[in-house]
Amino acid sequence: MKKLLSIALTFVLLFSSVSMIAVNAVAYGEKTAEGFYYTVVENKYASIIGVQEGYFRDVIEIPSEIEGYTVKYIDYIGYGAEYIKEIIIPETVTYIGEDAFAFDSGDDYEDITSDIETIVLPSNLTYIGEDAFKYNTKLKEINIPETVSYIGAKAFANCDSLKEVYIPGTVRVMGHSVFASCDGLEKVTIGKGMETIPKLTFESCKALKNVNLPDSVYRILKYAFYNCKNLNSLAVTDRVISFGDKAVGFYINKKGKEVQKKNFKLKVYETMSRRLDNHPLFCANLYGFESVFYLDAKAHYIMYCELYSGSRIKNIKTKLKIKGVEVEKWTSSKPNVVKITPNGKLKTTGKGTTTLTAKLKDGSTYKRKLKVKM
Repeated sequence: MKKLLSIALTFVLLFSSVSMIAVNAVAYGEKTAEGFYYTVVENKYASIIGVQEGYFRDVIEIPSEIEGYTVKYIDYIGYGAEYIKEIIIPETVTYIGEDAFAFDSGDDYEDITSDIETIVLPSNLTYIGEDAFKYNTKLKEINIPETVSYIGAKAFANCDSLKEVYIPGTVRVMGHSVFASCDGLEKVTIGKGMETIPKLTFESCKALKNVNLPDSVYRILKYAFYNCKNLNSLAVTDRVISFGDKAVGFYINKKGKEVQKKNFKLKVYETMSRRLDNHPLFCANLYGFESVFYLDAKAHYIMYCELYSGSRIKNIKTKLKIKGVEVEKWTSSKPNVVKITPNGKLKTTGKGTTTLTAKLKDGSTYKRKLKVKM
């Protein structure tokens, strides 16, 4: 009797597991049509919340309309999506919700991996939710349209097959760790308009070696490029007013120890938008990175360098270059304030104002004042 009861109980559990989505659909009153579960929003839009059993296949095409309702939202696709290789999303969709296409690598689903290789996002999309595409390890390419203004935390984390990504400047809010642990990611381009690189955005992207930032970026938050072992340099403009703790130049070695990259180079480009302002990156090599400051040949205003008591900075070291101009020799009018080598390597030595003079190869000279505050 106990054996029969055990067999019966096992059968019930298996049947319940297989029918989980259907049971949820009945329990919460969702509608079903054309192979999808959906709910109605505002009496005119459909929100996709799952794919019916038996409808999972290599290519899933989400319709633009279901039973007269325009498909505007994708909240969730559902378990079983691991068999999909391509998803076609209609142009009517503007919202992709939390976990919509995500794959959890937790213990309960450790044998489940995503086969999705291609997803074309609609040109009217504005919102990508938290964890939306997480753990799609075979996803080779993602096109984020210029209409997107919000990307949630970890939206594309652990998408190991991505090689290159472009984040449009229309994105105004972005959560942390959006592309964290994308092992194959090599190149990142961010569109003009984005102002902040959030914390942990590209953390542990170990293949990353090429980052293109626009001059609109003025903050790079902590650990933004942490543990990006192959990233040997970063180019920014002098509009960047703050670098978060260990935002760049630190990685975890094979022994599990945090290491500062010895060959990391910070390239800072002067803009005409910071007249008589402090140039914090020129002045604040907080971790002793080698830096190159590219002066704008059309600018002649004073550069300020501020040192504060109690700061970790004892001596500021950097190298000066002038964009588009060949310099024959640099000199400083007051070596007790700033010393500079003929090829432009300078070191602050005291408080005061000095004139830096560049003798150009065409015979002319270029002068800039540098004021060092203590």
